[in-house]
Amino acid sequence: MNKTKYEYRNVYCGAIKETKNNTIVVGWVQKIRILSKMIFIDLRDWTGLLQIVVFAKNSSLYEKAKRITSESIVQFTGDVVCRKTVNPKLDTGNFELLAEKMNIISISKELPMEVCSIHESSESTRMKYRYLDIRREQMLSNLRIRNAITNTIRNYFQSNGYLEIETPILNSSTPEGARDFIVPSRNYLNKFYSLPQSPQLFKQLLMISGIEKYFQICKTFRDEDLRADRQLEFTQLDIENSFCDVEEFQNFLEELMKIISKMSCNPDWSVSFNRIDYSTMMSKYGSDKADLRYDYQIVDLDRTSNLCFVKSIDFENVDLKGEQISVFHKIINSYNLASFQTNKKELISEKYSILPLENKNNTNRFRFVAKGTEKEVRACLGEIRTRYILLFCEEVPEYKFTWVDNFPLFEKNKENQLESSHHPFTKPINYEDLYTKNPEEIFGTHYDLILNGYELGSGSERIIDGEQQRRVFEILKYEQREIDQNFGFFLEAFKYGTPPHQGIGLGLDRLIMIMTNNKSIKDVIAFPKNSAGICPLTNSPSSVNSQYLKELGILKHETKEETEK
Repeated sequence: MNKTKYEYRNVYCGAIKETKNNTIVVGWVQKIRILSKMIFIDLRDWTGLLQIVVFAKNSSLYEKAKRITSESIVQFTGDVVCRKTVNPKLDTGNFELLAEKMNIISISKELPMEVCSIHESSESTRMKYRYLDIRREQMLSNLRIRNAITNTIRNYFQSNGYLEIETPILNSSTPEGARDFIVPSRNYLNKFYSLPQSPQLFKQLLMISGIEKYFQICKTFRDEDLRADRQLEFTQLDIENSFCDVEEFQNFLEELMKIISKMSCNPDWSVSFNRIDYSTMMSKYGSDKADLRYDYQIVDLDRTSNLCFVKSIDFENVDLKGEQISVFHKIINSYNLASFQTNKKELISEKYSILPLENKNNTNRFRFVAKGTEKEVRACLGEIRTRYILLFCEEVPEYKFTWVDNFPLFEKNKENQLESSHHPFTKPINYEDLYTKNPEEIFGTHYDLILNGYELGSGSERIIDGEQQRRVFEILKYEQREIDQNFGFFLEAFKYGTPPHQGIGLGLDRLIMIMTNNKSIKDVIAFPKNSAGICPLTNSPSSVNSQYLKELGILKHETKEETEK
């Protein structure tokens, strides 16, 4: 016996472009307005919104419609007619459906958060009920733009001869800068997999394999403290290319960024690219990812010794209030800067100075002055610059991309230990320097791509000589056993013909965050973690059954005697 196919709809709500009889639509009830002779219902699906009219003269339908709740899923059948009063705010504002039949598919209980209000719910509520939050027009728009940009990226690379190749998620742990997420093995007790911080080693192995052009849109994982533009798991646009020089590679990426910029919420913004070396970036702006749409620069005032610098940065057209000054106090107090005096009359506070300056144009000007080691002073004033722009500056309508290069190959961390400024696979500008220079004086072939104050990604030319790669590991104080255990397979691959290659990893979430005018990547990820690394929706991370932990060798199996005790 043939079963009649049930028809949920014959047109989408947002696709109504003309009058039509016997129209069937289905969607979520966004708003209900009950009058004495009719009920107006705004019905929404993921393409748009359509007004439904239920007349009181159809008493059974009218009484049934009165019981509908917001966000219930309802199907209506009727004729689409022209509205007497047009709603210019809607794409379907010229039409409405006069309901003849109604089928309630799913009733919604009282909502824990507003879905269609201009007043946004708290972040904790939005994340706990993320499936409701995604129904909001802004969230859906963000995900649509993300989808469009992702498809454009794939088409761009494939049309230019790149292969998209997946690399492993479960891998051995290798020291690459950040802390790994570790996965225990059930079959091999006391052994662990590591989730990838990036596909770095595998994409270089693909170059050795003869895959000259590789890209991948992949998940990567870093067990780091979270912030507005960082998640524990994130999506990376990963690229590697053989037999390609830096300028050619960067120009290729610039063309992609131009295309993506035109797909953003601000397609009319100008797009520019410039290049600046790392030392200039740090000395002028105090950050390697400064927003160069604004020209505020750090100025040298004095140097009392090679270890003591006095620098300042001036800002105009701002009237600092007590609460705002306290914001800058907190920044400066987080740095260990020395006390000093600017003139005979005025003693600067213990660690810093905020000075009002006279201005012949009668505009408010303030100077922030700091004294200490060059690294501390730059970092302090750079952070003040960033916060000032955030608090007081109007948005400059430009996507300003900046390539930052000439990074030092190594740098000291907070524990005064030497580490790679990017990762240990970066080619030095001169290989001889690995054997002849102080490590902190060696420069590498790194380059970062910065957009409006955010680091989109880091790239470099790669080391292709096994002995030089081993030398970098030795400078970083890796033990020979550690080198052979973690990188032996990688160094072995270098012996069989390694092409010159380079690549970059770009943060896709961060890029889309900027392109959609959001301040947090949580707003462009369907199911993100909160700032504490927790998913309020699923309550992860969660506890695991103790028996499972015992099978993994993480929890000790108790003997009968221990259980009885």
